[in-house]
Order: sequence, then structure tokens, then C-alpha cells
Amino acid sequence: MSAQAIPVVYESGRCRVCGCTDEQGCDLGAGFVCWWVDEAHTLCSAPKCVGVVPLAELEQEVLEASAGA
Repeated sequence: MSAQAIPVVYESGRCRVCGCTDEQGCDLGAGFVCWWVDEAHTLCSAPKCVGVVPLAELEQEVLEASAGA
């Protein structure tokens, strides 16, 4: 039997790494809060979050989003 990849579905408006939201963003210091780095609003700009998601995964998401446009 071959294993099939199960697609991961992230909740829009909630960071897939830290769980922050539009209402409760990450405190980046000096009065700044995080922002969304992806079109689907599933990854925030906090270094602790961006640093753990492989670049290839983000590139694939951009390609899929542009193909659906």
C-alpha cells in the first residue's frame, strides 16, 4: 500500500504556528504587531513563525494561489 499525503487545511485569520489572530497579534516590540505574510492569512510575520515554515511550502502556496486566480 502506498501512503497518500493528507492535505493540511489552515484556518484563515489564525497563524498556523503561534495561533495569533487579527484581534490578538504578536507583539514585535516598539509598539509594532505582526501582519499576515500570506494571502490566505495563515502565517504571521513574527520571526518565530516565519522561521519555521519551509520556504518551499510558501512558494508552493503562492503558485497555487496564482493558478486559481
